[in-house]
Amino acid sequence: YFLRYSADEIAWHTRSLIGHPPDAPLVLIRQRTRRGGTEIFIYAPRDDQRLVIATAAIDQMDLNIVDARIIASRDHHTFDTFIVLERNGEPISGELRLNEITHSLQAQLTDPRRIEPTVSRRTPRQLKHFPIPTQLRFSHDPANQRTLLEVISSDRPGLLAQIAQAISTCRI
Repeated sequence: YFLRYSADEIAWHTRSLIGHPPDAPLVLIRQRTRRGGTEIFIYAPRDDQRLVIATAAIDQMDLNIVDARIIASRDHHTFDTFIVLERNGEPISGELRLNEITHSLQAQLTDPRRIEPTVSRRTPRQLKHFPIPTQLRFSHDPANQRTLLEVISSDRPGLLAQIAQAISTCRI
């Protein structure tokens, strides 16, 4: 966690977590012009379906996930950060849209039955022209005692949600 996040991000998370009930999900959103998008931070108790629900919900709001960091803590919580753009490639704009996303994610993470973890958007025509065969690479990280998974694939709506569903199905 401390290697993956900046001091500013850690301070933002810490300020927001003070006094927050540990058993309830926390959803934070802020503009990250330096990183080129809007940052969604989710802190929640660890759950096999949490990543599936979050990624499907983000996709169903017509957002494109351009970066994701998923970190599990020793106390069985996750720190998930998604950098997202609107479908047209622009950062999210407007307080109303930011509030809509925050409240929708909060509700869906609190009551997972509210969302269907499948994505129904069609692949845009522009993404179909340059197909990339999907590649999976596993490597061992002995310094941190973990296995890394790298996925190389053509982008399409719901890709990260599908990967999350596969990981969950395999109970990883």
